[in-house]
Amino acid sequence: MTKQATITFFSILLALSLGLSSQAVAQFQSDFEVRKNFLDENERIFQELKDAETLEEAEELIDEINELRDQYSDHADFLDRVLSPETFDQRITNFSELAEVTRERISRLEDRDTDVSDLDEQIAAMSDSLSDSNERIEELESELASMRQDRNAFRNQSANLRAQLNERDEFILDMVDSIFVAYNDIDLASLSPGEVEELGLEIDIQNVLGHIESVIQNNSDFLDTHTELSAEDFLNLYAVQVEFERMWNNLGPKLADIYAGQAEREQQLEDINSGMSEWANKVDDSAWSSVASAFDEREIEISAFDDAVSFYTSLSSYLDNAIQRAQDEGGSDEELERYQQFADVWREEVKVDWQPHLINANLLDYENVASLDDKLSDWKVYAQPRSYAFLMYLGLALVIILVLGGLWLNERNKNRAKA
Repeated sequence: MTKQATITFFSILLALSLGLSSQAVAQFQSDFEVRKNFLDENERIFQELKDAETLEEAEELIDEINELRDQYSDHADFLDRVLSPETFDQRITNFSELAEVTRERISRLEDRDTDVSDLDEQIAAMSDSLSDSNERIEELESELASMRQDRNAFRNQSANLRAQLNERDEFILDMVDSIFVAYNDIDLASLSPGEVEELGLEIDIQNVLGHIESVIQNNSDFLDTHTELSAEDFLNLYAVQVEFERMWNNLGPKLADIYAGQAEREQQLEDINSGMSEWANKVDDSAWSSVASAFDEREIEISAFDDAVSFYTSLSSYLDNAIQRAQDEGGSDEELERYQQFADVWREEVKVDWQPHLINANLLDYENVASLDDKLSDWKVYAQPRSYAFLMYLGLALVIILVLGGLWLNERNKNRAKA
């Protein structure tokens, strides 16, 4: 083979190797854009689902989710890897289910037209059910006291008691909500003293304040005696407390106006406010302590937290630090293992078991969850071990360049010798 032919042969090899490298880079850029655009669409749809207020908006979002499925179906295999262990189809299905829940919620709100004249009968029926429920709770508590030596039986009975309390609490929440609807629009200033007194007597007959006190006391006592619950259980109790306090904050001031000047009732209202604060403090301490323990048990070292803001900040900082470490040190099997350890807890526990309660208790919102999801996805990208194929192409290109350079120098030296 002549020298010219040799140079031509290696030049072709160099062009091919550079072309392969360019294709690899172009493919990486294309995949990165698909990932970024898809996750951006995820975040937008999350936000719009959270902000949706009309059926028309909810139905438009359902159509957009279907369009998102069609638009990215050709990239399903790639997105499966990006979203792992979640898949593209699962992500779209989760969006669709959330959109349906949003539409149903808005539909219920739009259809709600409570007839205040029927509230007395509804509340009377609730009171009857509450009486039965309270009797059952007393029976369960009595059984529970005699079974404390048997741990397994104690746990089962605790679950039964918790379920019964949940059922009773739902009755109470419905009752308080119904009473609020009935009395919220009443202008007490326009009523005569006799009419205000009649309102107070009606509330006494229904034993509204007594039922509210019992919910607060039972839940507070439950937290004192049941410390073995899981993080999911405590977060559920947190959500119940937040919803109950929201309703009480709406109704309490109205009742204070109705009972103004009645020392006994004013003291009862003060006791309820005090009990509500004690219940809130207990459930707050129990919930955050159990969540922190869940991360500790999995050897995930996130910074300390004791409220919603510091919890989100702790998770966000942990992911930011992980991304920065992966960028600085490069991907590796060890980094990928650290990612997977956190991703398992995030997807299998936080998003599946905890998220509904965290959102219901206003501890996180969909925007917070979407932000953490994005950071987790970024960490996964940077945690991947470097591509040996790309390094091989780059090394081959360097070898070819060195060989061609050597031939060129050799040829130049010979030409000089002839001269």
